[in-house]
Amino acid sequence: MEVSAKRVQNSAHNLTLADNYYKECISQAQVSKSRHYFARTALIGLIRVKHAQGDYAAIPSLLAEVEQLAQQYEYNDHLASLRLTQGHIAWEGNAPAWENGFDAALRYYQHALIYALRYNRFLPDEVLSGRPQGTPLRPIIPECLQRGEEGRQMLIALRDWRQTGTNDIGTPRPDTISPIPEGIALLEAERIAREREPGDGSLQKSVVEQIETVL
Repeated sequence: MEVSAKRVQNSAHNLTLADNYYKECISQAQVSKSRHYFARTALIGLIRVKHAQGDYAAIPSLLAEVEQLAQQYEYNDHLASLRLTQGHIAWEGNAPAWENGFDAALRYYQHALIYALRYNRFLPDEVLSGRPQGTPLRPIIPECLQRGEEGRQMLIALRDWRQTGTNDIGTPRPDTISPIPEGIALLEAERIAREREPGDGSLQKSVVEQIETVL
């Protein structure tokens, strides 16, 4: 019990430190108006901290601040991270300003994977499965594996959607900077993305293959 209590204390202490550091980064980045991207990156980190702390009431205003510029400048990596966190919170039933539940989480996870694909071919793998050299996200597959049968149903729904869905989030963007055309099948969109960025040439598993591996 004593060891467990110390771990909880250490975790809370680390989250408090992270909260302070992110706020310091935001303050420094906002001094220069040209550092919008870095300020929003820190804000996204702060949102993850607030989620871990259970401070859900603080999230909507932070999210709105990130969302506005992320949409304006098409920061698809930021939007992918936001939708991933929104999906986690909605599935937990703790969304303070948007829908809760399985269906809401599924929609946010779908959008997270689309935005990630629009950014580059590496980010969908991070959002879905995680990568040792990747960003500190809570990937979808490990999250689902902790949720038993409901998590399995989420993975099945994501697999089926991926096989039939299109690169479409419901809001057309004719001025997009993404090299992936809007409206095309997600399987084709992923093929294009992976061919454009082969990385080190090692064999890649598609999103569908990654999901089917754990089902």
